[in-house]
Amino acid sequence: MSKKIATPTTQARNSVAVNGKAINTHYCFSGSLNKIKRRIIRQKWVLIALLIFAVLLNIIKEPISQRYGIYLALSDCLPYKVYFFDKQQKINNLKVGDIIAGRAVKLEPVLKDGETIAKMVIGVPGD
Repeated sequence: MSKKIATPTTQARNSVAVNGKAINTHYCFSGSLNKIKRRIIRQKWVLIALLIFAVLLNIIKEPISQRYGIYLALSDCLPYKVYFFDKQQKINNLKVGDIIAGRAVKLEPVLKDGETIAKMVIGVPGD
């Protein structure tokens, strides 16, 4: 018996022998190129959308930052770690458990004047 030798045909160049079995390694590049083109187009749209969002955010950032604030609680004194607050909201009808935000005044060794602080109401007049 004689062994058959693989000839350099298209089939032989596009296949690899693994454990005596030929595995086809030829891929349809036209389909792959279409996928790549679609991915690039999608990425361009995402970048355009992010750019538009950044421009709009820059336009409306000033009114938003003047009105609203964010407070990050660094200690475990308050029940949550992040608080959003309205700087122009009037404080009235406080109840026990409400959380209010304000600016630090005359707490210089601990906090700088003007730094944002948040406090939890633990008592109201008449308790």
